[in-house]
Amino acid sequence: MSRENVELVRRAYAVLNQALTTGEDMPMIPEIDAEIVVEMGTLEGTFHGRECLKRFVEGQAEIIEGLRCDPDEIIDAGDRIVAPIRLSGRARNTGLPVEYHYARVWTMRAGKVVRLRLHANKATALKAVGLRQ
Repeated sequence: MSRENVELVRRAYAVLNQALTTGEDMPMIPEIDAEIVVEMGTLEGTFHGRECLKRFVEGQAEIIEGLRCDPDEIIDAGDRIVAPIRLSGRARNTGLPVEYHYARVWTMRAGKVVRLRLHANKATALKAVGLRQ
């Protein structure tokens, strides 16, 4: 199932970036569980459910023009996937470029994404899944 999980995460980022590029409504891939828990850290909080995830991404796109979320790599950790990412675009209020580097841990269960957790960096994400750099 690990290969399928890696491909699912790869496809999810492709779908997200396609929607952000075209300005279309963000489609939700069917493998995102309806009750997904999205932990975005102390500043952003925790979101529950597909619609909350969609609203969070839409809110980010409202403040960052040309928003993109590109994985640097996708690391197989069994039922979890570590994806160090680069979030980029331009701040709508200033026009200045923005670029952030984080890592996300995707947790899968029965072929569905049930949790998505943001980490400050690749090292902490790897540690969270029991791997080392």
